[in-house]
Amino acid sequence: MKMTDYIVSRLLQAIPLLFGLTLVIFVILMVLPGNPARMIQGVHANPETTAYLIEKWGLDQPLHIRYVRWLWGIIRLDFGRSLYTNRPVLPTVLSHLANSLLLGILAVIGGALLAIPIGVVSAIKPNSKIDSLTRLGALFGLSMPVFWSGMLMQLFFGVRLGILPISGMAGTIFSVDRLKSLVLPLAAIVVVGTAMDARVLRSSMMEVVNKEFILTARAKGLRMREVLRAHALPNAILPFFTMVGLHMRSVLGGLVVVETVFAWPGIGLLFYQSIYNRDYPMVQACALVIATGVFLVNLLVDITYAYLDPRIRFESTEGR
Repeated sequence: MKMTDYIVSRLLQAIPLLFGLTLVIFVILMVLPGNPARMIQGVHANPETTAYLIEKWGLDQPLHIRYVRWLWGIIRLDFGRSLYTNRPVLPTVLSHLANSLLLGILAVIGGALLAIPIGVVSAIKPNSKIDSLTRLGALFGLSMPVFWSGMLMQLFFGVRLGILPISGMAGTIFSVDRLKSLVLPLAAIVVVGTAMDARVLRSSMMEVVNKEFILTARAKGLRMREVLRAHALPNAILPFFTMVGLHMRSVLGGLVVVETVFAWPGIGLLFYQSIYNRDYPMVQACALVIATGVFLVNLLVDITYAYLDPRIRFESTEGR
């Protein structure tokens, strides 16, 4: 099965999935308690104003009509206007998404780059002091919730030492202030990602380094560095790629927590604020973008896996 055929088949399988996703997002938001037309006015809500807003926003329409209108708007890339700010939803979501992508991509790449040397060294020197130290660090990283480690970093580096900002995003994209703003939220995500990736790579490498072809390569006089780079690591990398993909999904899902703790103006913080304000169009758009991002990450991982191991493509064809 060609790679292009494999990609097309996966994309076709995604159509009913994304359709069901829009239905789930719409239904969940519609059954939530609270009237946005009343909540947006605060404690001095006026019944006449509430009735006007309900009619203006179409909240008095049947659910199936509201869903069809929303779905048609998505197809035309028109997510409506925010109930809270009266601004178009899509430009607001995209501007916040750019900030989230900056944080998420750097976190995934940073975690993977740190995990590779840690996992390899731990695998070739099992039960050594380095291995024990890295396993202890991995256990610490996996056990510490992101919001708790983030607050500890804020307390130590921001409040006690005063060397890093504890919240917000300052400066332009390549400025020193922007880099300082990135350090703490990036570190909070990277700690967990590095721990997960390193543990998986260590286990995979320990299975590979004792294989016969590794012993044969060593018997031929190749240096350990060449054996690891040319033979061991390529054969142990597939489970590592899977874990990196899982890390990317967890980063997307955890953006709400991280961005709320550090007041990072990304789509996660926008999602949280929109839920609090009962801003239905904004919440729907944020949820759909995040869920679509998770799907695209899964697709990217599957394509990478199929490229590295062609047997997956043939197994998927035989399964049908």
